Amino acid sequence: MTLSTAAQATLLLTSYFSKPAKGAAKPLTPTEWGRFAQWLHETNHTPGDLLSHAAPWVLGKWSDEKIPRDRLEALLQRGSSMALAMEKWQRSGLWVITRSDPEYPRRLKKRLKHAAPPVLYGCGDAELLNAGGLAVVGSRKAGNDDLTYARKLGAKAAQAATGIVSGGARGIDEAAMQGAVQEGGPVIGILSEGLLKAATSSQWRQGLMNGGLVLVSPYYPEAGFNAGNAMGRNKYIYCLADAAVVVHSGSSGGTKAGAEENLKKGWVTLWVKPSQDPEAGNQQLVSAGGDWCAQEVDQLEIQALFTLPQPSSVTESSADDQTISAAESPADNGDSESTAELPQADLFGAVNAPLENLQQPEPESAFEPTPEGQTEEEAGQTAAPEATATGSMDAAADPAEQEPDARSSQAPWQVGGIDFYQLFLRELQRFAQSPRTVDEIVADTGLQKSQVNTWLKQAVEEQRAEKLTRPVRYLAIPETADPTEDDVERHVRRLRAPRTFETSS
Repeated sequence: MTLSTAAQATLLLTSYFSKPAKGAAKPLTPTEWGRFAQWLHETNHTPGDLLSHAAPWVLGKWSDEKIPRDRLEALLQRGSSMALAMEKWQRSGLWVITRSDPEYPRRLKKRLKHAAPPVLYGCGDAELLNAGGLAVVGSRKAGNDDLTYARKLGAKAAQAATGIVSGGARGIDEAAMQGAVQEGGPVIGILSEGLLKAATSSQWRQGLMNGGLVLVSPYYPEAGFNAGNAMGRNKYIYCLADAAVVVHSGSSGGTKAGAEENLKKGWVTLWVKPSQDPEAGNQQLVSAGGDWCAQEVDQLEIQALFTLPQPSSVTESSADDQTISAAESPADNGDSESTAELPQADLFGAVNAPLENLQQPEPESAFEPTPEGQTEEEAGQTAAPEATATGSMDAAADPAEQEPDARSSQAPWQVGGIDFYQLFLRELQRFAQSPRTVDEIVADTGLQKSQVNTWLKQAVEEQRAEKLTRPVRYLAIPETADPTEDDVERHVRRLRAPRTFETSS
């Protein structure tokens, strides 16, 4: 496996390669990575630049109290540790993909936007990550009847050429996955712990060898059980599937919290198996918006599970109408964050997702042990508020970060008959007769930096401007005079005075 320089830099900045030593630099949390990645993007750099001779010059421009420069430098100096870890993991059949890689699952990008994990570790056929299927989830402490139900459901899905998506945990998850593997069906397992151990386990050998199983985790491959990670991976199960069945849920804990988050976000249809267990939370999930499915597996029609319209308590369209307050950003990994998460990861990929509907990631404390004897369901009683913090954070990014492709037939900067991109080009002709940096152009125009970057990219593609490097600067390519220049200049002056600028409704 060959990693691109961008992938290597992302790994160095966001991943553990061994259990952390006391006093060692802590990898960036998803929120911190988002902020740093956005800054790289706005300054026309990529993560790969951090591994080149230009790294000191790039980092020399970075200033952030919460992510000090010396921390970034220390993380980037872990090349030897990364090489040793990667060699060890590769020998066990593991691979690594980042958000800048084309193999990264599309459903995670679409549904989680920039809250999707920057790095995924896995083993098996990575192409299965885009196969979708039926998520089957439930408690670790389910009874024999529910375990049998889950195993038969997995087998029946496989017979219907439908994939199973689950968490690989003891109990319902494991039973459903094993039922599908034994029938040769496609299976996606999203693990919160022990990926390295699972990759070499006899339990999953059959599925891995016949190419029908992929195991994946956003966490350190050698991490042990952690309640926060177990809660955090629940959303990935739903987001990689097309419908879900909860076989047995506790009255509190991880299964219930994950299902409630799915109902709130409206990712996939949620079905709930009727339960006679007085301690079960199945009835609560139906009251929250789930639907009962057949109590007997033989009565289930697999394809019918995908026909019900998805829950609409929070749809993507309604979420796009919301706004996010930086002061409301939840804590990440135990650190207090006062700013909202910024776009991240696939800023540097071949295909960029729209900069919209930002959500906060879950805590990623991979090395904080759960108290001895405590189950995931029990830990969920205290972990749930943090692990489901994203439920209240569905929101759109700043409008300046949401501009569609500049080549759209109806650009949003055409207001009241005025094409503001053309005004920008006219202004660029005036002040960029000599090379100018992005920051200088922002200061000259008073525009948002992201908007300036969007228009500069289009101007370069249209050969209206030239991009220079080392450092990155832009030079306007001279144009012939336009008879409407006087009118345009008047609009330019309005554009440069935002406090008096008005648009028609």
